Amino acid sequence: MAGKHILVVDDDDGVRRFLCRLLEQAGYTVSEAPGGELALAKVASERPDLVSLDLSMPGLDGWDVIDRLRTFEEPPPVLLLTALMEGDERGPLRPPVAGLTHKADDPRVYLDACRRILQGLPTDDSDSAGAERRRRRRLPIVIPARISAANGGMALGEGRLVRVSPIGADLESQVALPQSKVVLSIPVPGREAPISLEAQLYPRLRTAYGLLYGVSFLSPPPDVQKLLDRMLED
Repeated sequence: MAGKHILVVDDDDGVRRFLCRLLEQAGYTVSEAPGGELALAKVASERPDLVSLDLSMPGLDGWDVIDRLRTFEEPPPVLLLTALMEGDERGPLRPPVAGLTHKADDPRVYLDACRRILQGLPTDDSDSAGAERRRRRRLPIVIPARISAANGGMALGEGRLVRVSPIGADLESQVALPQSKVVLSIPVPGREAPISLEAQLYPRLRTAYGLLYGVSFLSPPPDVQKLLDRMLED
C-alpha cells in the first residue's frame, strides 16, 4: 500500500497532525484539510485514493461532505471517524463510505482499516460464509469489532466486519474463533459507546485477509435493530 494517497480531513489540528504523521510513517502519501469545503476542493484536484473524514466539524460536517461526494463521477472511498458523540448519527453508511472507526481506538485499528479499504472490498456475496446473504444484501464496509465469549465475556480477539447488513455480516479475523455464539462490540455514529451484538458464527473460510466467518445477529434489542436498519439502509 506504500505510495497510496490519503486525504485526512479533521478540524482538530492535533488529531489531524497525529493521523498525518501516523500515515506517513506507514508509507502513505498524505495531504490534509481542516474542513469540508477545502476537502472537496482537494478531492477534485488531487484525486486521493482514500479520504479519512471526521464526522463532527463546523460548517460542512462529515455527512455533508459525503452528500457532496456522491455527486462526483468517481468519488474516492471514505473512512469515517467518529468520536461517538450525539449528532453523528445521520447516515446511512452507503458508498462512498467504505469504513468506520472511532477516535478512541488503538491507532493500529485505524491503520488496519485504511489498509483493508485500499486493498479493495468485495462488492458481492459470492464467497460469504452464511445463508443470510440470500435475504439481505451486505454493504461492503470495514467496521472494527471486538469479539468476546457470550457466556462470561472472556475476550476472544479482534477482527473486522467487511460486509454488513442489519441482520448479519462477514467477519475477518487473524485468529481462529469458536463456531458458536459470541458478542461483537462495534462503533456506531451517535452513540457514546460501542454497541454490543450477540451473534452466531458460522464455518470459516481461509482468505488472503485472514479467516472469514459468516455472522448472524441474534435478536438485537429493538432500539439497536432500528439503529442497524438506519445505519445500513440499502
